[in-house]
Amino acid sequence: MQPFERIGLNERDLALVAWLSIGLSAALLKRDVRQSALSVLKLAITPKLLVPCVVRAIGTFWACRLGSSFGLWNQGLAKDTVVWYLSAGLGGFGSAVSAKNSHFIWLFVRRSVALAAVAELFTNGLFVFSLPTELLLQPVLIFVGVLGAVAATKAEYKSVKRLTDGILFTLGLLIVVFVTRRLVEAWDKLDGAQLVRELVLPLWLSSATVAFLFGMSLFSGYEQLFTHLRSQSTTSQIRWFVTLSLVFRLNIRLAAVTSLSHAWRWKLARAESLREAWVLVGTYLREPDSEPV
Repeated sequence: MQPFERIGLNERDLALVAWLSIGLSAALLKRDVRQSALSVLKLAITPKLLVPCVVRAIGTFWACRLGSSFGLWNQGLAKDTVVWYLSAGLGGFGSAVSAKNSHFIWLFVRRSVALAAVAELFTNGLFVFSLPTELLLQPVLIFVGVLGAVAATKAEYKSVKRLTDGILFTLGLLIVVFVTRRLVEAWDKLDGAQLVRELVLPLWLSSATVAFLFGMSLFSGYEQLFTHLRSQSTTSQIRWFVTLSLVFRLNIRLAAVTSLSHAWRWKLARAESLREAWVLVGTYLREPDSEPV
């Protein structure tokens, strides 16, 4: 077994890595691109972004260790796990930080599971061309996809958009037909258990991420709330009893944390006692759309 096969890389993955390496190398030859990349890198390694990514990576690692004990994960899924982490796993951070309620959790799970499962079934493991074909095909598909996206921005490019949509639809249909045919012809030779593991991987990894993302959204909601309170306080500080009242009464109600209006924040920032702050938060929970008196 080749080293690339051992970790689940196929010709399509190798072609993608090759083109990404070429594109990245060509881009970094430009000075302005290097400067922009350096700025993005500096932003990425700030504790506010780096710590959640590291914590999530550690959580994914232990989730895989636990999954392996139940037969849900093995070394052949390493590539799929990395792809999931870099796409859906990290993609949920943005939605978590900007979430106003817990509905984003369902949207995250649905999107990551659907996209990962379909991609794994029809494009990654079951229908792969030879490496030279993949090297030629991928730039064509990317070009057609980008051309279609640009054409969609202006009405005068409708004919181009229809052409690119037709090309992508035809290629997608051909892939589905050939994959289905291969499944039928080679079903006895396929590792059914591994296919099942590949299909359920995004499901249980996404489910394991839910608590982490909700915690992030809650932390972000409270952070923004306390920032607003400090800016509205006469002393630029939040009194301990205001913090206590908010945390104990709002607790994990994400919608209540993010929906606290300016008027309510202004009133809380000027509360003079624990009793006053406690009553204010309780009144807000009962009548969130009302104005404080």
